[in-house]
Amino acid sequence: MRSILLIVASIPILLGLGCGSGDSYEAAGGEIVATEASDAGSFAPTRTATGTADFAPIVSQRAVIRTAELRLKVESAEDAERQVTTLVDGWGGYVERSESSDLSADEPTISMTVRVPETVFSEAIQKFEELGVRLHKSTDAEDVTSQLVDLGARVKNLKSREEVYRQILRAAKNMKDVLDVQSELTKIRGDIESLEAHMKMVGGLAALSTITLTLEQRFGATPPVETDPNWAADTWAKATGALVTALRGLAVFAIYLFVYAPIWLPILFILWVSVRYLSRIGTSPRVTPPPEM
Repeated sequence: MRSILLIVASIPILLGLGCGSGDSYEAAGGEIVATEASDAGSFAPTRTATGTADFAPIVSQRAVIRTAELRLKVESAEDAERQVTTLVDGWGGYVERSESSDLSADEPTISMTVRVPETVFSEAIQKFEELGVRLHKSTDAEDVTSQLVDLGARVKNLKSREEVYRQILRAAKNMKDVLDVQSELTKIRGDIESLEAHMKMVGGLAALSTITLTLEQRFGATPPVETDPNWAADTWAKATGALVTALRGLAVFAIYLFVYAPIWLPILFILWVSVRYLSRIGTSPRVTPPPEM
């Protein structure tokens, strides 16, 4: 037990030594590798020993999350959508979301959200503007270099702390100490995985910029007409289906009318008698009294 207490007391010293070399750090086993430079650094996708893509800092450029919104007036919304998809695929990006209104309307609209590599962000904006007339444009940039470096340092410190607790676990002699140390290790491992996931998310946003496009078709442009060779058969099927539905509705109404006849027939008879009686009173001749002498 005394050895465990000595190891616990040495945790702050070990962590201090780990933080003292803040210029560079790396974790074994194919984990995230980070290097902090005095001038600038950024994160880009790298291949690790485990075969997965992580985001490690490089000193050649900063990590910047770039976003843009672009609204264009185009001749054909569908043609412009196909051109955007082709361009994005050629740059190594992808279409994250696509939504369209009624394309047979006078002014159909298609909204798209695309992700393109940060290196072609400006080129992508220029190419998209060439598809039509620009109605609106807005861009935004957020430097996340320091955020990623801070996250990497926190991951490193947690891994150092995790290693110390593993040494404590190996030296534990009773079940209570083992359970306490395992509980702390589980908490530390959860914090490490959460921070690493956040690093990958921020690094991914910096590596692939987001562009939101709104393609508005010019008024009067003729939308493409798709001819259906089976239009007559489809129309006949819809018409007969509507007729069957209407006849079925009438049949259902007649059945309900017959079932509830003991209720509504007496009421209807009473109303008919009342109306006849009132009409007779209203049309009966009035007897005029003879004049007084």
